[in-house]
Formats: sequence, C-alpha cells, structure tokens
Amino acid sequence: DECATHSARCIDAIRGDIGFHGLLMTDDLGMGALTGDFRARAEASFRAGCDVGLHCSGDMGEMAAVMTGTPRLTGAPLSRARAAEHARNAPAPCDLDELTRRHAYLIGDSPDV
Repeated sequence: DECATHSARCIDAIRGDIGFHGLLMTDDLGMGALTGDFRARAEASFRAGCDVGLHCSGDMGEMAAVMTGTPRLTGAPLSRARAAEHARNAPAPCDLDELTRRHAYLIGDSPDV
C-alpha cells in the first residue's frame, strides 16, 4: 500500500533479506508516487528507515519543508554516511605490474601491453 521509500517493510527487506548495509537514500521526495506535503514525505521516509533524503526540484519552499522533516544525522545512519564518503575517496586498487607494462608500452619500451 506504500511506496518503498515510505515502507518500513521494504527497508527491512533491503537491510535484512538482501543484506544491504550501506547508506540508503530515498528516491526523489518530489516523485508523484508520494503523497502529503514535503515535510510529511521526509518524515515518513526516515521513519521507514532511510538514512538520507533526496530532493531534486530546487524549489526553495519544498527544500525548507524537507529540511524541517529531516532529523539530524546520528548513530548508524551517520556511520553509514561516513563509510560511504570514505569509500568514495578511497583509491581504486591497482595492479602495479600491469601499470608498469602499460607504461613501458606507451613510452615505446615494449611492443605489447
């Protein structure tokens, strides 16, 4: 009966059945599937278990309403946000031997990559 963004049952399935333990963001709170004012949409999303809300229209009145319905980021949601930020900034793993071979090829010291 509810959109997944507002459904604790769906969020529980994502966290439990699927086993996703990362940062969980809502769909756009302006999507047509949601009802109520923007504060209510935000509150329902966090009550269901989302960590952060997404609002895309850029309408200042809507953004202010979303803000009033958004709790302070603390506890497990804050830990997940920090982990997501760390993962985003972590260097990608690389194969040093492969990079050395490619470098040699690019500078003409080797006929193959």
